[in-house]
Amino acid sequence: MPARAGGRAPVQVLATVGFLLLAIAAAVLLQRHHLAAAPTSKVSTRPTSSASAPPPPPLPVADLAAANLANGSALVTPFQLVASDGTAKMLIGAYADATRTVLFFRQPGANQSVGPAPGAAAAISIYDSHGFLNGGTTGGQGIAGDSFFALDLGPRLDQDGLAHLTVTNSFPQMPFTAPPPSAGWAFRFTLRVHATTVLPAPATFQLGAWQVTIESLAATPSVIDFQAVIAGANNEQLFNNVRSQPVTMLDTTGDEVRPITARAGVTVPKQQLNARTYQNTRVHYQWARPANAVTYRLRVSGNGATETITLQIPSP
Repeated sequence: MPARAGGRAPVQVLATVGFLLLAIAAAVLLQRHHLAAAPTSKVSTRPTSSASAPPPPPLPVADLAAANLANGSALVTPFQLVASDGTAKMLIGAYADATRTVLFFRQPGANQSVGPAPGAAAAISIYDSHGFLNGGTTGGQGIAGDSFFALDLGPRLDQDGLAHLTVTNSFPQMPFTAPPPSAGWAFRFTLRVHATTVLPAPATFQLGAWQVTIESLAATPSVIDFQAVIAGANNEQLFNNVRSQPVTMLDTTGDEVRPITARAGVTVPKQQLNARTYQNTRVHYQWARPANAVTYRLRVSGNGATETITLQIPSP
């Protein structure tokens, strides 16, 4: 019996191989037929989960009003980002233009917020893809558990035309272009930077012997921004021992518009201060942009002289 079975094996193998070759050839021809007949279609690279994920809810009106963005709710990007340390700290929204960056935080289930209380310094650092953003900051409270943190400096764009931001609760390490520290919590996200409208004004003008050079005078969706260098005046001379503001904004009735940012300082690092550089002061002011088109007057005073610039602020 084993000998007879062994004698038939070559014939069975050849027959089986022949049958498999015919089957493979038929399958290939059938597959080619289906590919030729089927219409071509583009494959979507968008993850399927993004279509079903609900969008983050809009920010509370009280939060926006506290950050002087009451008229710009559509400009604020809502988020629901949880801090990388696994706590309940959340970034719930962000806004940026060329002159200002505003972040909104939430601490769920708590009356205390992640960001600073009004007038308090906070250990919050903001980086873009170019490095640390070094500017003046303010902060405040919205609804219970919510807060905002504002930087009077806008982020720089990356090659894709967007700002890629990292926000941490750690002070930066020198140099400022180093990667953000890994300690504490961190948020990483991409943000659109809103455009600005340059407002016509003289590039330079005199206040007696002082020369004023305007570096920025623009309307963003959030604020009216003014920055200038006053050559020949130090801080004490410019502010007249804090008895007056050198820069004021007046509305159509002549009333003064309250600034949301008012800062002044030397134009060089402290290590470069000398008798000449000490006599140059950079001022930076911001006012909330009105909801409608208005005519304002920007007044710069000092050294016994005043320069008034009429500003036509368009509707946002």
